[in-house]
Amino acid sequence: MKMRFGLGVVAATLFIGCDDEATNGPDAVDSVDASETTPDGEIAPDVDEDVGEVEPIELVGTWTTEFGEETISETRWDGFCLQAIARVGNEENVAILETVGGEGCGAGFSRVIWHEIVADAFDYCTTTYGATTAEEAATAPTSAISEDLMTGCGGFPWSHLTKKK
Repeated sequence: MKMRFGLGVVAATLFIGCDDEATNGPDAVDSVDASETTPDGEIAPDVDEDVGEVEPIELVGTWTTEFGEETISETRWDGFCLQAIARVGNEENVAILETVGGEGCGAGFSRVIWHEIVADAFDYCTTTYGATTAEEAATAPTSAISEDLMTGCGGFPWSHLTKKK
């Protein structure tokens, strides 16, 4: 499986080091304003007139794991924890999530990276958990992350998700 490394540098560039041209270009990464919700209770994406709609995450769907189901929408990633999607970089396979609920989940921001979807399945790793800000989650070191699906997620296995049929 192909994985892009150097995510800390990539994420730092995407989230806090971009100039106006890069921020407003086709590969722009936008944020979600967690204070606004849609009528169905989902967190509504913040719309910037110069950029347009927030880039939807490429992982939208209901997925199964050995522990149960995870549902990913354009604005939420819900499994064991309930998380709002704060930022997305589909080209880099990275998302910043904000925990908004779930028993024992704590608070804060997480960074998730994933491999490309192949045969309706993908693997992901939460590389940062419980960061105080989205920027802190985006720039945290990822030295304990490797392509080894059994131990490459900080000494733990990557999570494997299969599309629910």
